[in-house]
Amino acid sequence: MHNLELFYMLAEQTTNGIILTDADKRIIYVNKAFTISTGYSYEEALGKNPSFLQSGYHDIPFYKQLWSSIRIKGQWQGEIWNKRKNGEIFIEWQNIMALRNEQGDITHYGAVFSDITERKRIETKLQSDNKLLKRQIHTDSLTGVHNRRYFDESLKRRWNSLAKIRSYLSLLLIDVDFFKEYNDLYGHLQGDSCLREAASVLAMRLPRSFRVCRYGGEEFAVLLPGLSASETYSMAELLRESVHQHAIPHSHSKISDRITVSIGGATVVPKLSVDPEHLVQLADEALYTAKQNGRNRILCLPVTGDRS
Repeated sequence: MHNLELFYMLAEQTTNGIILTDADKRIIYVNKAFTISTGYSYEEALGKNPSFLQSGYHDIPFYKQLWSSIRIKGQWQGEIWNKRKNGEIFIEWQNIMALRNEQGDITHYGAVFSDITERKRIETKLQSDNKLLKRQIHTDSLTGVHNRRYFDESLKRRWNSLAKIRSYLSLLLIDVDFFKEYNDLYGHLQGDSCLREAASVLAMRLPRSFRVCRYGGEEFAVLLPGLSASETYSMAELLRESVHQHAIPHSHSKISDRITVSIGGATVVPKLSVDPEHLVQLADEALYTAKQNGRNRILCLPVTGDRS
């Protein structure tokens, strides 16, 4: 058996699709795997430009870059979205080569491809499932905002990154005033609704770069990387006033006819030698003092730490 016959047998039995064209990109050979994958017979493909398989997914610059790579480097490989005879879109991992004679002239083009549609579908599903799982892991099931786990992870990450550049990290701890009395009067179901509303108000008023987290019970936390103490106070006042203006009724509050919040804030310049929990302790002390001084108020501590 001649080598040519052996190569033909190999081409016909491989599971990878093979396309061979002349120098003008007219198909002169496709193998069995090509016909199975695309739905086109050998006779239907013969003489055509492989572009008849194009799905419309890729733009003109994509193909210009592809052929430029083949001319300069002699080959191109990557993902291509093509269309089967029945109109179904499929994804190939394709390797296209320029075949040259002894004088260096291109005489043929060859392409070997594998159908990776199912693999990509599985990968996409896994990525989607992972994103969903990550959201579920980091989301408070009652309010829909981020949870304590997300806060703890964010605090460590922000602390370490800002310690390296000696920048501010601020924290607000926000407590719904007289929430026990609210639950006693309206019931726990209405109490849950109250927390959802409060969380929604806080989340809506925060800039997109910041996140509100349910820290526990009726307490929320907001990390504010890069904000100075004065900017942190201004943000706290915006949040406090937003909850007040939302006017969630609370007839058993000792200070208002609606839900109010007390806020404790702290701003530090993180150090790698200091535990990030230090910031939480400072904000918690400020929150305690704000509640002791009458509630529906803000206390933000001055900056601790040195930026020099």
